[in-house]
Amino acid sequence: MKKLLLLVVFLLLLSAPLASAQPQEAAVYTIKMTYRVQNTGQNEAVNVNVGVYLFGRVSGWGNQEVISERITLDGEEIFPEIVESEDNRWTKIALGDLAPGETKVVEVVQVLKVGAVDLEVDPEKVGTEIPQELLIYTQPVAGLWESDDPEIRLLVQRLTENTNNLYQKARQIFDQLVEKTGGGSLLRYETQPVEHGALWALQNGRGDCTEFSNLMVALLRAAGIPAKVVSGYAFLPLYNPAGVSENADVLGHAYVIFYLPNYGWIPADAVWPRYVGSFGRMDYTHIAGASVGGDEAVNPDGISWPSPGHVSWNFEFYSGQPTELLVNSTGTIEAEILLQSLLQASPQLENGIMTVMLTVKNMGREGVRNLVAELHLDNAMFEALTTKREKAALASQEQWITSFAVRVKEPAYGTTQQLNSSVVFESSDSRFNAFLSKSSDKVTIAAVVTSSPTLTTPPREPTSPATSSPELTPPPTTPPPDLTIFLLFGVLVTAVVLFAAVMARR
Repeated sequence: MKKLLLLVVFLLLLSAPLASAQPQEAAVYTIKMTYRVQNTGQNEAVNVNVGVYLFGRVSGWGNQEVISERITLDGEEIFPEIVESEDNRWTKIALGDLAPGETKVVEVVQVLKVGAVDLEVDPEKVGTEIPQELLIYTQPVAGLWESDDPEIRLLVQRLTENTNNLYQKARQIFDQLVEKTGGGSLLRYETQPVEHGALWALQNGRGDCTEFSNLMVALLRAAGIPAKVVSGYAFLPLYNPAGVSENADVLGHAYVIFYLPNYGWIPADAVWPRYVGSFGRMDYTHIAGASVGGDEAVNPDGISWPSPGHVSWNFEFYSGQPTELLVNSTGTIEAEILLQSLLQASPQLENGIMTVMLTVKNMGREGVRNLVAELHLDNAMFEALTTKREKAALASQEQWITSFAVRVKEPAYGTTQQLNSSVVFESSDSRFNAFLSKSSDKVTIAAVVTSSPTLTTPPREPTSPATSSPELTPPPTTPPPDLTIFLLFGVLVTAVVLFAAVMARR
C-alpha cells in the first residue's frame, strides 16, 4: 500500500509543472557592466577596493529574476561576498595594490528575466495604519524630497483634500503629474542635463523621469504615504530597434514605489508610457537596479542614484605620498528574448467589416517558435471572423505582419472601443517556458450603421516583406494545451488504477 501511495504522489508531482507552465509576459536581458580603475597618480595605491551594485531578485511590486551571474577581475572569475538587503544587492571587490599607471578591470555579466506586474488594488480594502518601521519613508530629504516645504505641503493638501483614502490620495497625486497633451499637468517632460530635487521641479515646471519621480515621492510623503525611488533602466524598443544598447547610460530610468496598508509596495511611473503613465503596473521593459530611501542619493556634487553602473571606491597610501585614481563604468544591455507586438485597427469599414492589423517583431537575439496570435474582443460589440493566426518561427529581428477580420455590431457604432491581442510563443532556450506579448488599440467607429453582410471567406493572410518563415498549420485534431494536460492527467490516473489492481491480486 505504501508503494502505491508513493507512486501516486510521484505521478502527481510529475504532472504539476505541466499545469503551471503558463505563458508569462516577460523578457530576458543580458547586462554587462564594466568598471575600470586606473592609478593616474605618481605613487602606489594600496589596498584598493571598489563597491558596485548588482541587479537582484524583485517580487511583489516587481517581477525580476537573476538567471545567471558572473563577476571577473582582469578576466579571471572571482566570488566576492554579496550583501543583500530587502531591496538591494551589492558587493565589495578587493583589487589589491595598483602601481602608478596600472589599470584593473571588473566586469559583471548578469542574465535577468523581467516579467510584467499588474497589481489589482481595491481602494476600499486599503488600510490606514502605516507600520512603524516604514515611517522613515514619509520623512523629508533635503535637496531631494522636500516634503516639509510649505509650497509642497499646500499643493498636496489641495490635491487630496477630498479624500482620506490612501489609495485615492496616491492616485490623485499621480494623475496630476502625468503629462497631458494639452498641458495642465504639474510638469512638462524635458530632458535635464543634471538631476534636480522635487522643489526645483515644482518651481520650474519641467523635468525628466528623475524630476517627475522626485516630485511624486515628495508629494506622497507630504500626504503621509511611504514612498521611494527605484533607479534602473528602461529597455524601450523605440530607442533600441536592433535589440541592443551599447551605452546603458542612455537607458537610465527612475520611477516610484509607494506603500499601501494591506497591499504593500505599489509601483508607479508617471512618464512611461508618455501621457498615460503606469499606476500599479510595470511592464517588462523596466529593469530594477536599486530602491532609494533618501540620503544615499544626495552628495556634495548633487544627486546620484545608487544602481548597477554606480561605483564607489577607497584606497590607502603611504604617509606623505598621496596618489589619484580614475574610476569609470560602462554598460551594455542586450535583449535575449523580447517580442514586440503592435495592434492597429482601421476605423474604415467595408460592408460592416473592420480589418485589424498585428505587427510582431522579434527584438531578441534568440529565435522564437510556435507563435499563436489571438484577438480579444467585447462580444457585445464585435464578432471575430478570424480570431487566431499561427506561425512556425520568427528569427532574430524578423517581422511578422498578420490581420484579423472583425464584424462590427450595431451597438459599437458611434463609440470608441478597445481591442486587445496576445501572442504566445516559445523560446529556443530550454531554461524558459512559454512567453506572452500583449498589445491593444482604441478605435472610434463612426455613428453610421452600414449593412453587415455575412462574410463567407475570411481574408487571406498577408505576406510580410520582412519574413520568409512558413505559416504553422497544425492538424485540426491537435487538442488545445489545457485539453492536452487533462488527457495526460487522465492517462496517469488510469496507470495508477491498473497498478493498484495488479498489486491487489498479489
